[in-house]
Parts: sequence; structure tokens; C-alpha cells
Amino acid sequence: MIDALHDTNQSFLNYQISSVMKTLTVFSVIIFPLTLLAAIFGMNAVNMPLIGHPYGFWIIIGIMLFAALGMLWVFEKKKWL
Repeated sequence: MIDALHDTNQSFLNYQISSVMKTLTVFSVIIFPLTLLAAIFGMNAVNMPLIGHPYGFWIIIGIMLFAALGMLWVFEKKKWL
């Protein structure tokens, strides 16, 4: 009886850890590409696109928002969330 309860508890704990790891993985898959994009546009290069544009900041933010929402949509469609 104690052995069966121990196995049930271990199974429940493994399920919780798996759920947390899945959430952290999805979060990192969404955040890391956006961080890369921000780092690329944060460089002080001379010929960076959108740097001299008056709405360059908002265009980059829009691209990042579109990318994040697109990834969330794909994850929801594949039932990963």
C-alpha cells in the first residue's frame, strides 16, 4: 500500500515538473528571438535599417509584437499551451 502511494506521489510530482518545464520552454522560445532582434538593432552600426526613420522604434516594436503573437498562435494551434 505504501509503495503504491509512493509511486502515485512520484507520478504526480513528475507531471507537475513536466508542466512547469513545458511552460518555461515555451516562454524561452518566445523571448529569445525577440532578445536577438533587440540586440541586433541595439548595435551602433552605421547602415542599420530603420535607424533614421521617424517611426523606426514603433516599426521594430510592431515586428516584435507580431512575432510573439505569431509564435503564441502556433503554439495554441499545435496545443502546446
